[in-house]
Amino acid sequence: MKNKIMIKAYIKFWQNALKSEGISSRSDYWWTFLVNEIFRAIILFIELIIILNFFWGKISPGFTETQLLEVANQAIDHPDTAMLTISIIYTIFNLVVMLPITTLTARRLRDAGLPAGLAYPLPAIYIANAFAQFMNVPGLNAISGFLIFYQLLLLFLCFRPSIKNDPFQGDHQ
Repeated sequence: MKNKIMIKAYIKFWQNALKSEGISSRSDYWWTFLVNEIFRAIILFIELIIILNFFWGKISPGFTETQLLEVANQAIDHPDTAMLTISIIYTIFNLVVMLPITTLTARRLRDAGLPAGLAYPLPAIYIANAFAQFMNVPGLNAISGFLIFYQLLLLFLCFRPSIKNDPFQGDHQ
């Protein structure tokens, strides 16, 4: 039963991807959040396997900290095709869901009685993180960190109950 609710919520997420008007229930928001995080976890798990595979052939138990840092810097400066590919896939996924997540968050905030405009800085989070992943720009990681804090604040605000029940959602909010 829960799987059907999750799938319906995710389908509704994509059907309403560009609609910032209206409301979204807590269950729709959190099921969508869960599915997106599952996709991210799968991609990051694959990335971890690729990174471990990269290091497996390049380090040995007797390496000093300096030697380990050299290998890590080599991986960052000259990533192999698999590392670069999975990073690009992760970035593309985040950029594809950027606008639908923004509109879903705006609808959820509106449903909780908060200004929907609080959601509109979200694309900056995704874009800053995409640049931070591929570019070594001074200060970009700090900005990215602040934006992640902002996103966590929005997640907390999305926990708020609906100000009125949506007759189509029942009482499972």
